[in-house]
Amino acid sequence: MPAINLNDHGLAVLGQPDEGELKRLAEAGVKTVINLRNDGEDAMPMSVREEGAVCEELGMDYVSLPVSMRPAEEGGADGKLATAFETVLTAAREAGPVAVHCKLGQRAGEMVLIALARHQGWDADTAIAAAEELGLGEAVGPAKLRAYVRSCLGDDGPTAGREG
Repeated sequence: MPAINLNDHGLAVLGQPDEGELKRLAEAGVKTVINLRNDGEDAMPMSVREEGAVCEELGMDYVSLPVSMRPAEEGGADGKLATAFETVLTAAREAGPVAVHCKLGQRAGEMVLIALARHQGWDADTAIAAAEELGLGEAVGPAKLRAYVRSCLGDDGPTAGREG
């Protein structure tokens, strides 16, 4: 795990932390950890439940919100999941600094970017351009990234897929 950088927004996006790294997050002032991994994925140093227990022991809140990079029609992220993530992230940020993670930081970065896009009113093309500029498609490939962002934002903008 690289050095913890909570930036000006009190938000860290990272790959899978182990127990020692969770301790470093707590020492850095993180109040909530949001885990986007599905239990049983490869390279997990502990189960989702064990990670939650470690976070609680360290005084941090813990949210497990499994996200898949599969297309929405195959059970992956969609507008409803993006709305749920945005709601969780907004509530967590009210409590203080937040760390969002997945295996490598790709899903975490993309979900944070999608939440930002929805908040800023960006259309899918603007969000995709920002994601590509940040290198968020490197692990999954540009075509998969574009499909993922479009499934969360919709082709018509950030409100597509939101229930109102």
